[in-house]
Amino acid sequence: MCTIHKKCDWCNKRKPDTVKIKLYCKYYNMCICTDCYIKKISGT
Repeated sequence: MCTIHKKCDWCNKRKPDTVKIKLYCKYYNMCICTDCYIKKISGT
């Protein structure tokens, strides 16, 4: 099975807009999609 997109660590879905966080914080080295990131920032 060939997987092009990385899996989001929060929703466990493979999406093309997944980004790996390299900034040193509590989410360091995690892959997070933009949908989950927006939900986390907005607090919903």
